[in-house]
Amino acid sequence: MMTSTLLTSSPRDSLLQSLPRLRVLLIVTASMLVSGCVIEKSDFEKSRSPGDIPDLLSAGSYHGVSLLFELAPEDRPYPEPQNPRDPQTVADWWNHIGSLPPVFPTIERGGREVYTVGNVHQVIYEHVSFEVGGYRYRARPGAHLYVYKRRDGDFEFLFHNQPIVVPSDISWIPSVYHYSLQEAAPSGKVLTHEILQVGFASIETLPAEGAWLVNGRKFFPDSAGPLTLPNAVHATVPR
Repeated sequence: MMTSTLLTSSPRDSLLQSLPRLRVLLIVTASMLVSGCVIEKSDFEKSRSPGDIPDLLSAGSYHGVSLLFELAPEDRPYPEPQNPRDPQTVADWWNHIGSLPPVFPTIERGGREVYTVGNVHQVIYEHVSFEVGGYRYRARPGAHLYVYKRRDGDFEFLFHNQPIVVPSDISWIPSVYHYSLQEAAPSGKVLTHEILQVGFASIETLPAEGAWLVNGRKFFPDSAGPLTLPNAVHATVPR
């Protein structure tokens, strides 16, 4: 929310003068703002260069599901303005950062939809489900699908400040699927359950108990230590 304050309270002249500094702040916080409770941090905390920090960009909603993609600065369709003193150039750039143009799918025989973002990402929609890197997620209204770039080894992220580690011995494409379900408690209060899916693993929050169900087993979050999600990743690279 600090970035929002900076944007609304700074005069345009100050914005132009402080563009390099604000760019660093925005890239550092973009994943946090766009992804809500999910913050990918594989390179986040140890990085010293903004170019090394993963950036999640929204591509809009498709079949009720918001798609967000990790793109490095060199992958983005909107390069940083070459003339930071031109108000119009900066305004155009500022309006585009944090989001992507709409992704128009290729419709294949049988109705299969293929969404591509440059030569970096591919998401398939078929049989009311999205598929990323060999993992399928059923489309649900209001859900968010976070798609990360292919990488080797473990994948780490935060969920409600709980460090989570997804072990992997292979090169894979991490993806995180998040949605919410509501139920009425006996007291009449409406409780919101959050469901997080990472590959074959799942986490469900139990707000009435302050606990989670992790692959069907109860777990009490503890930010002091990581939660490991074994067996979330294919044993071999999906073909």
